[in-house]
Amino acid sequence: MTRVTIQGEDFLIDGQPTYAGRTWRGHRVEGLLLNSRMVQAIFDDLNPQTREHWAYPDTGVWDPERNVSEFLAMLPTYPPTWPSRRDRQPPGRLAGGVQPGATVG
Repeated sequence: MTRVTIQGEDFLIDGQPTYAGRTWRGHRVEGLLLNSRMVQAIFDDLNPQTREHWAYPDTGVWDPERNVSEFLAMLPTYPPTWPSRRDRQPPGRLAGGVQPGATVG
């Protein structure tokens, strides 16, 4: 089982800091959990003044169910596995060999 822990302000996966030894534009990123903002795909905009901004071009209306369905349909196009922490970590990838859908605890 993969273990995600916090030590001070750093996230560790199986005891190793994420992005070990890495920086980005001079900023330390070791121990951070970077995200891709996918969670925004499951929110509905209930504000009538902004809802129209998200209207689909083919229907002219915002459809949150369609949004989630289209997001879920695209998930299989993402990389099938995350790289092992023993590999060099490319930018934007989570270290530690965490598999999508893996149990963490």
